[in-house]
Order: sequence, then structure tokens, then C-alpha cells
Amino acid sequence: MTGGSRIFDEGQRALVKEVLARIIPAQGKLPDAGELGLVDFIEAAISRQPHQRRLFIDGLADIEITASRRGRQVFAELPGPAKDATLRAVEASNAGFFEELVCQTYNGYYT
Repeated sequence: MTGGSRIFDEGQRALVKEVLARIIPAQGKLPDAGELGLVDFIEAAISRQPHQRRLFIDGLADIEITASRRGRQVFAELPGPAKDATLRAVEASNAGFFEELVCQTYNGYYT
């Protein structure tokens, strides 16, 4: 990926990878979505649609804010059930972001 397509900083990239692993977890020999380089796929997809850049940047901030309210930790440090509860809360409060995140995750995973 070229530097011009970069949307996320390193912390956001790590967060997206963690979230992707919760959306499509590993099953048997199939890897979780975070292990497949889908952060680059999502970043490239939203770089072509400027209105989605803000949606994702704000959505990722919403995940971290919600995680900190639930456990006074960053998302990556929460136990699995708390991560899932955090994502459900973000889905309820920021449905547009979450729907697009899930859509891009499945697009990348099955492409």
C-alpha cells in the first residue's frame, strides 16, 4: 500500500485489527479477519470515499471511548466478552459506522 492511501495511524490500525478479529473470529483452520491484512483493504476502500474517512475515524474513537467507559482500559486490553459488549454498544449508538465496518470486513474477507 502506498503512503498516499494511509488513513489510520498505527494505533488505529491496531484497533481495526482487534475489531476485525471480533467480527470474524478464527474457526478451525480459518484465520480471523484481523490476520488477513484487511486493515489495508479497508483503508484503501475508504480512501476512495472521503465521506467515509470521517465516519471511520470517528467510529474508531467511539470504540475506544466506549471501551474506556466499560473497563477503564483500551479496547485491546479488555477481555473478550467486554470487547463484544463494547462493539454491541457502538453498533447501537453508531449504526452507520458499524454497518460500513462490517460490510467492508466481509468484502475483504471473502475477496
